[in-house]
Amino acid sequence: MRMASVKTKEKSKKEAKKHTALAEIAKGRADLYRFFAGFYLEAPTKATIKKIADTKFVEDMTVLFGKRATRPLEKFVLEYKPSQFKDIEQEFMDILVVAMQGKFVTPYESVYLTGLMMQRPLIEVRRLYKKAGARFTPSKAGVYEDYIGCELGFMHYLADRESRAWKDFNQDDALNFLRYQVGFLEDHLTLWVDDFCTRLEDCGSPLFQGLAKTTARFVSLDYNQAAELLESLEDEN
Repeated sequence: MRMASVKTKEKSKKEAKKHTALAEIAKGRADLYRFFAGFYLEAPTKATIKKIADTKFVEDMTVLFGKRATRPLEKFVLEYKPSQFKDIEQEFMDILVVAMQGKFVTPYESVYLTGLMMQRPLIEVRRLYKKAGARFTPSKAGVYEDYIGCELGFMHYLADRESRAWKDFNQDDALNFLRYQVGFLEDHLTLWVDDFCTRLEDCGSPLFQGLAKTTARFVSLDYNQAAELLESLEDEN
């Protein structure tokens, strides 16, 4: 009986360590999704631009996504002056907000998959948001649920919920939220994010080029890693 009790305690400690590690992985992913979603959802602030213009930030991004993805950000750091902030604000509006001919990249899944606004992808993501318990509150008029920032924000929500479930030792919920993430990446984000980011890169300055490259790289890496993790965890069960 004593030996069985010791083995049970050792197993519990091992499981607790595993859940803690998985919670940290999910939290790290959630934080990155929050960063990218935030940049697309809100006009850049001086604080945000100051953070991105910091060499340490670019170094950290290079570790995560590689030098090829962050080379435009390196150029931005070298060239940026605070007096250019208004130009960045205007570029954000021209590229992501104001639907006029020119730089506007039409950042909606429906457009990239069907050629038109407000099509089946919008209906599908609305259903998925509701099913997962996510509430959509547009930050500005005219933003729909299949907007790039909203889809990245949904991934933040799912990864954050997964992290919390691991911390609570609720493996069933954690796996369920991880399945949501892999499914959403597979059926939605990965289907159009590369084309969107290519267009953003073609239209933007070094800041937006860097944002485009790191967004595409992150989503690709995250999909592969999340799918592998899910497969591994399901095999264990």
